[in-house]
Amino acid sequence: MATAARHELISFVAEMFGTFGFLTPSLLLAQGTVSAAKRGGGSTGPGDVLIISLGFGLALAVQVFIWFRISGGQFNPAVSFALALVRAIPPLRLVVNIAAQLIGAIIASVVVKAIVPGKLLVTSSMPTMLADDGTTEIFVVSHVGALAIEALVTAGLVLTVLFLAVEKHRSTPMAPLLVGLSITVAHLAAVPFTSCGANPARTLGTLVAVGKYPDRGWIFFIGPLIGALYAVMIYTVVKFAGYQDVNPGQDAIKVRRSAETTVLTVPKLQQYQA
Repeated sequence: MATAARHELISFVAEMFGTFGFLTPSLLLAQGTVSAAKRGGGSTGPGDVLIISLGFGLALAVQVFIWFRISGGQFNPAVSFALALVRAIPPLRLVVNIAAQLIGAIIASVVVKAIVPGKLLVTSSMPTMLADDGTTEIFVVSHVGALAIEALVTAGLVLTVLFLAVEKHRSTPMAPLLVGLSITVAHLAAVPFTSCGANPARTLGTLVAVGKYPDRGWIFFIGPLIGALYAVMIYTVVKFAGYQDVNPGQDAIKVRRSAETTVLTVPKLQQYQA
């Protein structure tokens, strides 16, 4: 097999298994948490949101640590889209990785749906509440607000990837952990308002598993892509401005001292290689 084809195949396998490994325990934990809340006669509360958020964040961090050196540990079409925009991955790798992510997410969602009893409760859908009349159900937030929330939390994730994984420095080895933490923060902020999609692959996977397109489901596809564009814009502006010398010495590896001077040796930044 040609080297280029082998690389694409390996990246495909890594992204598919990584996405599956990320979403399967995350969805299982979320399903169990929401089901327990409903059996108790109530709705999910702050404690449930915290459990779900930590579950998604820890599961993502583990899988990114596993696959980071192979495919980059993207597991999200919005992240792959952003990496392609900054030329960290070529167009073919973008297509290969997104295809793998979608397949992995669908398999994970179908497996979870087959395992859990009853209805799958963790689809990407807009939460509702009772209106002032006490009978009419309305969405917790407007469609514009939901779009903004999905875009902003995805932008936070993508910025974490761009500045900690794409830009090489002494914090890069910790990037998987901080990427997981960023998705935890995203869920803490967004779950009460949008159920937190922030990942078109996850949205498509659960949609296929339940066989039903949710009301305003387009928000969970368009929002993350807008967030990716927003993050890339910030990253590009900061890179163009030459951020490396704004706060010099932060990545110093060693300090050479003499009677006259102190010299900080700063490693040269390199571009991300998937």
